[in-house]
Amino acid sequence: MLKAALMLAAGALLVLPLVAWARRLSPRRQVAIYGLGIAAAALVYLAFALAFGGAQRFSAGVAGREAAGLLAYGAIAVLAARGRPLLAALGWAAHTGWDLMHLSAETAYVPAFYPWVCMGFDLALAVYVVAALGRRQAS
Repeated sequence: MLKAALMLAAGALLVLPLVAWARRLSPRRQVAIYGLGIAAAALVYLAFALAFGGAQRFSAGVAGREAAGLLAYGAIAVLAARGRPLLAALGWAAHTGWDLMHLSAETAYVPAFYPWVCMGFDLALAVYVVAALGRRQAS
C-alpha cells in the first residue's frame, strides 16, 4: 500500500512542471493544453499495447479497447481545449477510471507502476484546473 501511495504522490508531483510551464500562457491556452493532454494520456496506453503487447497478450480486442479509449478521451480533449476548463478537469478525473482498468492482469503490457503514477497525475491536475481555471468558467 505504501508503494502505491508513493507512486500516486510521484504522479501528483509530475504535474508541477507542466503547470509551471503552462502558467506562462494565457488562461485560454492553458485550458487548451490541459484539454489536449487528456488525449495524450490515453495515447500512452495504446502505445504500451502496441509496443509491449506481444503476440500472446495483444489481440484485436486489446487494440480496439485502447483505440476506443483514445477516441473517447480525444473527444473530451477537443471539447475541453475549446475553453472549457471544467470539462478538462472532468476528463482528467475520469481518466483515473481508465488507469484503474489497467491495473488488472489482462493489461500486463502496461508497466505496473504506470497506472498508479498516472492516477496521481490525473487527480492532481483535475484539482488544479478546477481551482485555478474552473472558477472563470463558472462566473
